[in-house]
Amino acid sequence: MSSNFLYNAYINYLKIYNESKKTNLNNIENYHIIGIYDSDVNIWYNAWSLYINPIHSNLYKKSKELLIYGLDVEKTMLGISNDIKYIIKHILVTSKIIIAEKITQLNLILAIITYLTKAKQIFKTVSNNCHTYYIKI
Repeated sequence: MSSNFLYNAYINYLKIYNESKKTNLNNIENYHIIGIYDSDVNIWYNAWSLYINPIHSNLYKKSKELLIYGLDVEKTMLGISNDIKYIIKHILVTSKIIIAEKITQLNLILAIITYLTKAKQIFKTVSNNCHTYYIKI
């Protein structure tokens, strides 16, 4: 099972991403911010580390759930190799991740997040070289 986890996550992400490109981001209330990629400095920020305003707490709900899941990944992912658990835990609990190779690393992060949250859609908005990623559950 462990060797197929990342493959399945990536295939799932590609399906969701391709379907999401056909739809517009209309009602922001139905979406959750999962992270921001700053292309100026090549850093991925998990959304839970950016949470400031309690008025928008629902936008960060899934990101906070992923943080809690990442903290307990050893207990919850039975049958997965320790190497894969370490990668997943690192992605979910690290507030900032330096992206050395944009396409591969960013797609891996997004694939794992969409797979674990069972997201139906993923969207990106861009403002001043900050790419904000949203998911719809």
